[in-house]
Amino acid sequence: MNQPKAYGTFYKNRNLTFRESAYLQFGSSETSIGSFLMLNPGGASCEDVRNLLHGERIFTEMALDPTMHQIVRLMEAFKPLEPLNGRVHLFNLFTLQNTKDKEAISHIEYLGGRGIVTIGDMVASMEELKRHPWICIGWGVGASDSHTFLKQLKGKWLEQIEQAGIPLFGKKNPFGDYYHLCPHLASKKNLLAEELREMYVQKVKSAAFTEVTEFTSSAVKPNLYCGYEMDLHEPINGWSVSSQNPERIVKSFSGLAIQKGYKLRAYSYKAEGQSSSAVYAIPQDKELTMPPNIIEKGEIPIPQCQSDHFMFAVDGDRTPLSYLQAAVVYHELGEFGISRQTCYWSADDILPLDEKLYEQADSVVDYLYTLGDWNEFKTIPPTLRPIFYYENDHPTVVFYTKNDVGMIKLSRYTHTFEKDSYKQKVHCEELAFAGIGILF
Repeated sequence: MNQPKAYGTFYKNRNLTFRESAYLQFGSSETSIGSFLMLNPGGASCEDVRNLLHGERIFTEMALDPTMHQIVRLMEAFKPLEPLNGRVHLFNLFTLQNTKDKEAISHIEYLGGRGIVTIGDMVASMEELKRHPWICIGWGVGASDSHTFLKQLKGKWLEQIEQAGIPLFGKKNPFGDYYHLCPHLASKKNLLAEELREMYVQKVKSAAFTEVTEFTSSAVKPNLYCGYEMDLHEPINGWSVSSQNPERIVKSFSGLAIQKGYKLRAYSYKAEGQSSSAVYAIPQDKELTMPPNIIEKGEIPIPQCQSDHFMFAVDGDRTPLSYLQAAVVYHELGEFGISRQTCYWSADDILPLDEKLYEQADSVVDYLYTLGDWNEFKTIPPTLRPIFYYENDHPTVVFYTKNDVGMIKLSRYTHTFEKDSYKQKVHCEELAFAGIGILF
């Protein structure tokens, strides 16, 4: 999860604390990437705020409260295909800080009814609202018709947002109020996140969800037959030049080929019932030889000839499918010849496992719960199918896997390719766990 920092400006008036502004900072950009409008500031604070005296004001970093953590999850759901970099601004109907909603509403009704605070004190200006690309409302549904000052506040906020002309969305109840962003139950948090993401796509028309190629999970499988390669005899103890040709992996995918002037070769290691290997891209006219020096335990042989990372030898037709295939090849070559007990990738199953069951599921979360009893998701994928898109002109592939070895886990793999080759950077993030799996 991309954990941001939280900042706020606090003001003390007698024994009351007001949080006049707040934002979550992702990355280094100061540009707004969105905003949320909630009821009032909760418990997010710090020691400096608690020590404020009457009339004092302070801008400070603060710890994230549960609602802020939920907003982080929402942002990752809204923008799953790009790194979050910028500020998410947190507005409130009124700025009086109090963790108890009913008590806070009663207090602001008292202050507003006596003119101690005014509507103008609480509502953001149009100039401020126009700085934000959208606003999501989640001020809760606990207020009643008797709360006249609060009702006026809501009306003024909505009027100001409409005049500012920025997209607005949020889940409403039958009476027109907006549900709180952070339900108490984890299952309801997941459901609300999905609903708000759909509203975000519809209302904001995020570029993150345009020009995306989505594949069925069968697209990650080899689609060319390269014949059967016999497991020739190799030494049973230590390193040797592998008798197996790793090029078979590349050539079994229709969109890929071996780069002109290169070939793939591997060293193989076998000992004590385990096996491993190291694959290299070397010049077409060279061969691997064993180094003259004895290789110590834990070391990997280094080719005597010029060599590169194995993805230097991979070429293709530059179609979205070829990049998806290259993402799979990256992992397959990385664990070429490795026994199951010492591997990681080969225990991953790319999702969805069953396309028919996935299509019949009401939501991504519903399908995931057919695969395991997951704990709380760090973020909810917009789709579980493999996808391809361009991120800052870089071809990018994302897919999700389930791994049952050790702890059962749901993972997201993001492959960012160089602009003119199949060389790539890979990031894997674990999104959820579902108990103990297979133990060797």
